Amino acid sequence: MEIIPAIDLMDGQVVRLKQGRFDKTSIYNATPEAMLTRYLDAGAAWVHIVNLDAARGVDSASNAVIESLLRMAPGRIELGGGIHTADDIDRWLSAGAGRVILGSAVAGAPKWAADVIHTFGSDRLVAGIDCRDGHVAVRGWLETTPQTGADLAKTLAEAGFTRAIVTDIATDGMLTGPNFELMKSIARISGLNIIVSGGVSGTKDLETATALEADGIEGVIIGRAIYEGQIDISDAVAHFQHLAPTRTMGGDIV
Repeated sequence: MEIIPAIDLMDGQVVRLKQGRFDKTSIYNATPEAMLTRYLDAGAAWVHIVNLDAARGVDSASNAVIESLLRMAPGRIELGGGIHTADDIDRWLSAGAGRVILGSAVAGAPKWAADVIHTFGSDRLVAGIDCRDGHVAVRGWLETTPQTGADLAKTLAEAGFTRAIVTDIATDGMLTGPNFELMKSIARISGLNIIVSGGVSGTKDLETATALEADGIEGVIIGRAIYEGQIDISDAVAHFQHLAPTRTMGGDIV
């Protein structure tokens, strides 16, 4: 199970939102560099970083901070937020990102999704599927579309994606536990390997995710539960992190 600690950035600061709402923002005193060092020292194979300013189309100091973080951990950061073009993908991969997350850019754009997978490879691109009541939310979660998360996941699998981060916005930042039924459903319908995001509250959620590996759950992103002391990241990595089984597009474990 991939244990993936998160750093959300707004104006260069570490923050957490509740249910994706920018009017419910908690700012943490730790610097992004200190948080990244903590995660690397804990042994996390991946660190999840999101530029919230870029996600909603706002210029900020976060880009410079991200460039600094990428120099600290080349190849170990998955980066999302405001990445909309092939040039954006190339910029961040060249700067040291190990994986780039594509959300709004691939929603409703299957041809472009297939093109960038062909150019950059499925091991370096991750679909970001953010759901509100089962429907895809875009533009920093400010707009909800008619498309369901399951339909988008299936389309992206057909385009060549093999992995998706799925977030249930209702649980994000709430410490109430992830929506595992949604995650399992999307994995089953699409055949994608799913990284769970939103609502992780404690080790019981990591145990649940681990039990669902055969259903296509390969990782868990943890944010607020670390910041507020409900999960010790070093312990979580030591006890849960291992390589998940690989699923074929038909869903078989290999």
